[in-house]
Amino acid sequence: VYQNMVRSVDKDAPDSVHLCSYPVADESLIDTKLETEMDLVRKITELGRSAREAANIKIRQPLSEVFVVAGTELEKEYEDIVLGELNIKKLTRLESDADLMDFSFKPQLRTCGRKFGPKLNAAKEVIASLPGKETMAKLDAGSITITVDGEDFEMTKDDFLIETVQPEGLSTQSDRDVTVSLKTELTDALIEEGYVREMISKLQNLRKSTGLEVTDRIALTYGGNDMLATVIEKNKDAIASVVLATSVEAGETEGAEPSDINGQKICFKIRKA
Repeated sequence: VYQNMVRSVDKDAPDSVHLCSYPVADESLIDTKLETEMDLVRKITELGRSAREAANIKIRQPLSEVFVVAGTELEKEYEDIVLGELNIKKLTRLESDADLMDFSFKPQLRTCGRKFGPKLNAAKEVIASLPGKETMAKLDAGSITITVDGEDFEMTKDDFLIETVQPEGLSTQSDRDVTVSLKTELTDALIEEGYVREMISKLQNLRKSTGLEVTDRIALTYGGNDMLATVIEKNKDAIASVVLATSVEAGETEGAEPSDINGQKICFKIRKA
């Protein structure tokens, strides 16, 4: 390659590439800001995927929002990369992870045994029902008062075993100074979009296993699930555009292997159009 590309046009070049001087890097071209931004993008993406895995939500299921706590603020173009990689609609940056935490409380028996005496079991139930963040804020300020069987008791942090817990509806992962929390609540619109993405994935795999060329147009027939049929009809154009279908119709799918679409079964048949 060196002889053909270099020696053929430069007779003064060394006889072999192995005799050439090693190029010296121009360090003025190093973009340290870009490197820092991309390192953060990678870390957020990795934590986001771990959070999805912990919540058992596959990447093809869109989510509404991701919360990020990090020392560096991402520019819009890098936020868009994160949203695309994690399949999420919105990124919200938080100054601290306090809003991503909740608290649960149990009695500290060393102090509560004497304080409650025979009412200890009743006190355990009251303490377990305390609202996490609100109670923690009051304890940070000094103390709270709880009522057990009609009697008031003043409580401080020393009277509790306090655990940090993850709020319902969030899946959170942290690594040093970066915390990523996914909002796991699925609206009907998100669920529908998840069905569409999963069906497109299954159809692309079906195209491949059938031996179709990448550019081949297909006729698509589906059947066997009324709910997914409704989703297909609402999103017919989008599905057809991606899988290169000239027609998308409900019809006979005898002999087709059912596809699992996020727990729903449907049959697809395709043929070259």
